[in-house]
Amino acid sequence: MLPSESSADSDRLRRFEQESKAAGALNHPNILAVFDTGLHDGAPYIVFELLHGETLRERLKGPLTIRKSVDVAVQIAHGLAAAHAAGIVHRDLKPENIFVTVDGRVKILDFGLAKLQPRGVQDVSDSETALQLTDVGTVLGTAGYMSPEQVQGQPADQRSDVFSFGAVFHEMLSGRRAFHGDSVIETMRAILKEDPPQIGEVNRNVPVAIEQIVRRCLEKRPDERFHSAHDLGLALEAVSASTAGSIRGLAPVADRGWWRAPGRPVSALLALLVLASAVAFLLGKNWNPQPVPQFRQITFRRGSPGWARFSSDGQTILYSAKWPNQPLQVFSARLDAIESRALGLNGSLAATKGGEMAVVLPNGTLARLPLDGGVPREIADPVRRLTGRPTEAWRSFVIPGGVGSSRRRGMCCMSRAGASADCACRPGATGSPSLRSAAQHRVSNTATEAAGSVIVMDRQGQKTTLSTGWTSIGGLAWARDGREVWFTATKSGISQALYAVTLAGRERLVARAPGVLWLHDISADGRVLLTEGRASIEARGRMGQDTAEREYSWLDGTFGAIFSPDGQSFIFSEAADGGGPGSGAYLRHADGSPPVRLGEGWALAISPDGKWVVCSNIGFPRELRLVPTGAGNPRTLRRGTISEYDWAYFLPDGKRLVVAGSEPGRPSRLFVQDLPEGEPKPFTPEGTGLEPFPAAISPDGRFVAAVPLVGERRFALYPIGGGAPQPIPGLGVGDTPLRFSPDGASLYVLEPSESSNRVVRLDLASGRKTRWLNLAPPDTAGFWGSTSFVDITPDGRSYLYSYWRIVSDLFVVDGLK
Repeated sequence: MLPSESSADSDRLRRFEQESKAAGALNHPNILAVFDTGLHDGAPYIVFELLHGETLRERLKGPLTIRKSVDVAVQIAHGLAAAHAAGIVHRDLKPENIFVTVDGRVKILDFGLAKLQPRGVQDVSDSETALQLTDVGTVLGTAGYMSPEQVQGQPADQRSDVFSFGAVFHEMLSGRRAFHGDSVIETMRAILKEDPPQIGEVNRNVPVAIEQIVRRCLEKRPDERFHSAHDLGLALEAVSASTAGSIRGLAPVADRGWWRAPGRPVSALLALLVLASAVAFLLGKNWNPQPVPQFRQITFRRGSPGWARFSSDGQTILYSAKWPNQPLQVFSARLDAIESRALGLNGSLAATKGGEMAVVLPNGTLARLPLDGGVPREIADPVRRLTGRPTEAWRSFVIPGGVGSSRRRGMCCMSRAGASADCACRPGATGSPSLRSAAQHRVSNTATEAAGSVIVMDRQGQKTTLSTGWTSIGGLAWARDGREVWFTATKSGISQALYAVTLAGRERLVARAPGVLWLHDISADGRVLLTEGRASIEARGRMGQDTAEREYSWLDGTFGAIFSPDGQSFIFSEAADGGGPGSGAYLRHADGSPPVRLGEGWALAISPDGKWVVCSNIGFPRELRLVPTGAGNPRTLRRGTISEYDWAYFLPDGKRLVVAGSEPGRPSRLFVQDLPEGEPKPFTPEGTGLEPFPAAISPDGRFVAAVPLVGERRFALYPIGGGAPQPIPGLGVGDTPLRFSPDGASLYVLEPSESSNRVVRLDLASGRKTRWLNLAPPDTAGFWGSTSFVDITPDGRSYLYSYWRIVSDLFVVDGLK
């Protein structure tokens, strides 16, 4: 029975129901039989057959005999074949889920993670799945026995069970796990990157043919494994029959030589010929082990390394990192040493060239200094103010000395996503410099570039897009031969993988990991410098009856929390992997009940009566939809002349929206739109926008705080009815208005700083600021000191903010192809 205290858990209940449906659909001697299901006093139950014996885990005190291992393996294969024939993939095969009865019968247990597939479908995608428990991107299974595709959160078909079977069979023969690490992450990395230990090194009695079958099951690529458990069972039976004499001969028998036994040479030779033919047929040409990339970890503290670069000789690594309760600093690590060395310099690494490096200092100024540290010499104005072409001082130093000898020299490559850019140039380039995270500048808001693209640019400034359509992209470098650009990106969620694209636009996957990869540099000899870790967007705040700040994160990408007018609920978006490929818009109440998913996309605004939410999809072209919080149907709003949307907010009357967007080929501006059938009408000049915060709209609905996108970025109050903007007394450059007070006499304003974000209350009559709140999580590991969204109720009693947390490690990888 499912425990009564857990029956209200929808996820456990769903798995319980899945167990009964999957197991009840099967009738095979090697699968646990289901006799009945039902409810008793509101609690669900399943009636299984009663078994006497023990699990395979309990038997694995060491390696089993070869005879017993093969016997158990054959029965498991038969049970899996029956399940696969019924369209069921187990997805959690492990010794704990394999039962051996007292009479030697093997039973497969626990189909709670199984996925029902349509009959007759060999390789099913999630769009064809009849019933599944998880979305693409969700890791589900048991570390150590999951297939590579499960580790990566990809669809798992019957070949995934074959991989798990191989891990179990390996353990039966060797007494050791095929994949094991000091942590779950290390175990997953081993599944993706490492070959299992040779069984023959532990148990020399295992025939080569059996070890080859195990290795065929454990191929990283699904199409290189046995394509079905039925074929696997045939191979095991062939090997079992052919090596029966050898297996029996492992026990001491007569002292006669092997070739002296009557009839032994002929029968053994025939057996070996049959075995060789079977193995050659089943393995074909797929057995071609590839060199495994070697990972060397550079950082070990819990936190997040920033940008990193190789020195010119490739023997030193320079990187910036922010460890808990410490400022952003620059470090140096020698490949022939163990620990990194702090250079005593606060700032962010920008680039290296020759014996020097460029660093962005805390005040935003670009400076240069020797690789081993010293006093920095300023060479450019604060880079946060760069809005167009960089200065000559910046260009003359920061262009990194790339590698490769392609004839198309002097060519830069840029990756773009949202409002940031990153660039890497070949030797001799005179184009853009290497723009890093601390030197971001706004790019044109076209559909292609906003979606994330890899672009090359020649000396004359001619740009060519090589790859596009990425929702998250960043980190790129030229391959050592100059024929490809390598970059890290993803088309859904935030879990970036490493890709390569040729100058002709041919893409390929280079490497993938369970977390987020970020490429930093490639050395002249082909070693790759990258970080691997976990990125999440978390939310904290205080609302309802809270007496202290607490966490309000839901999944792994909770951002954009916006309160309803009464402060008793809020909308938010799940923009990482947990929200699905299209992200997710949610509504959550202060009573502690679970959030309600409103649909795909981002939640932008909630109406004053709390009945409607404005949502947008994350693809292109973006659309605005009115989604009901209760009963009703969504409505798509008219877009008029707008080609691309940025944000939208309700005016206090609930009958109009303020929309930030752009017309074809034009900069962004603000529009007002009547609901539900009106078209947007512009009321600000081009080049005006809203930061991705809840818009500060005056209580009377006459003004909205907006900012010029070019030049000095200082917010002003723009009349929604049209007219000249009014300056906001006391508001500094970089300050962001959040909310008006109920009487409209003051503004809550966000003041960014290096270690946290301050919220102040600005008196609009005097321009005087009063400190109100510091926003920073208690655990600062991986917290980069900035929030992405903040919302405050007008009365100031409740607030919510979201922020990035990136916990990762820096690696040098040798052998990536």
